[in-house]
Amino acid sequence: MSSEELRSANCEVRTGESGQRRADCGERTAVLQGTAIEKEFRLGPEQLQVLNGVDITVRSGEMVAILGPSGSGKSTLLHILAGLDRPTRGDVAIAGKPLSRLNGEALAAYRNRNVGLIFQFHHLLPEFTVLENVMMPCLIAGDTPSAALQKAEQALAEIDFTSRLRHRPAELSGGEKQKAATARALVTNPQVVLADEPTGNLDSHSAQALMDLFQDLNARKRVTMVIVSHNERFAQRAHRRFYLDDGLLKETT
Repeated sequence: MSSEELRSANCEVRTGESGQRRADCGERTAVLQGTAIEKEFRLGPEQLQVLNGVDITVRSGEMVAILGPSGSGKSTLLHILAGLDRPTRGDVAIAGKPLSRLNGEALAAYRNRNVGLIFQFHHLLPEFTVLENVMMPCLIAGDTPSAALQKAEQALAEIDFTSRLRHRPAELSGGEKQKAATARALVTNPQVVLADEPTGNLDSHSAQALMDLFQDLNARKRVTMVIVSHNERFAQRAHRRFYLDDGLLKETT
């Protein structure tokens, strides 16, 4: 990111002793915190250790990228950070709330209000329009239809995607589907948006447009984002980058 873009996200560019420049996003509130996260899977008689004591803290307004080779556990980590999966050991806190203290129903409700999710596949419901799909998280949270409609229209307007509100997913391009999925992730004004390979199914032009959108949302709306990606160009736009390999997460410069 440029120095101007970093400043707009309340980050500064600092030069360390080695002469390397990096983003410093200060001492702002920790929105997402993973502590000593371990994850094991049983494969027959063997135990597969995917995550081995992962620590990560994401502060308000940051854009963080997580990279790593295929099969390194990036999606597993993101699912745990989102509360979609439970760690074998360790814990995750979102907005100061430890997820381990929440049962299934309470966790789902907390996640619905506080976490926006964007996946490689859009997961839009095919029988509903763009507008109806974006309304869904609000309706699930208990909003009235009129309130959900207003929030959905606002979320779509925020990303300048108001021309195809009545279209169903089958009538949209790949990039348009991901824009609709982005609006759905934003509609509840979550504490953090987590994206798992969001450009993985897009052509280069659509991927570039989605990268531009994410960066704009982060800079203009202070949307806190954690993005898993194989795309190095995408990751270079983040304030901080982490690399996951052999179950360990390390911050890179």
